[in-house]
Amino acid sequence: MILVSGKTIILDESLLRGHNDGRLRFTCAHEIAHWLLHKELYDGTGQAATLINPKRKSSEENPAVERQADILATMLLMPTEQVKRAFYALRSKANPAAPLAELFSVSKQAMGIFLREHKLT
Repeated sequence: MILVSGKTIILDESLLRGHNDGRLRFTCAHEIAHWLLHKELYDGTGQAATLINPKRKSSEENPAVERQADILATMLLMPTEQVKRAFYALRSKANPAAPLAELFSVSKQAMGIFLREHKLT
């Protein structure tokens, strides 16, 4: 068990080794989104992020909870109008996901998902 103060987010150190700042930023935004949207799921002891109701599924087992955190993280890091504006400025590029990912400091995977979901690919 790791003892931490309340409102602490613990990230896997592999995110730091990969030198992928975009992935790290999205993961941080995703975890912050969990705190903002789902803090009622946790007991608040500061000792562990323990579910209040042990019969309730953890967020990793609940696709809706994970999707909500992904959506808020996306809104924070990739505001739709700004991404669309940049996309249309780069539309002559064969694969605009890479330069857009760099511009918004997110992973190519996150930007690719954004572009597909907004029918920009």
